[in-house]
Amino acid sequence: MTADRRLLSRHPWGLPLGLALGLALGITPTQASSPAAWSAYDAKVRTACGAASRLTQMRVRGERLDLPGPGLSLLVLEGRYPQPHMQGKRGLEICVFEKSSGKASVEEADRWLKAASGGSR
Repeated sequence: MTADRRLLSRHPWGLPLGLALGLALGITPTQASSPAAWSAYDAKVRTACGAASRLTQMRVRGERLDLPGPGLSLLVLEGRYPQPHMQGKRGLEICVFEKSSGKASVEEADRWLKAASGGSR
């Protein structure tokens, strides 16, 4: 048991005070998930985003970003455009996964990410 936990359990107001502070700061027990639960969620997001992507040879680029308020997770996807006129050009998409519905949607992100990194339009 950690020193902080011992202190909270010894003091008569320790546990209620700790819970009240946690709730006031927006920390709830549901936010404390096991590594296995996070791994399963990550797999769910990646699968849904992969199914929604229009790119071929698609792979996830970087780490998943979880937005705290609305229950959304974001992924950057990289792959090749399948349209013949694109001639297999490399492309980027942003995938938005909605936790409550389990649905993913994607949008082309080449120009947006290029602008964000200081590239020309």
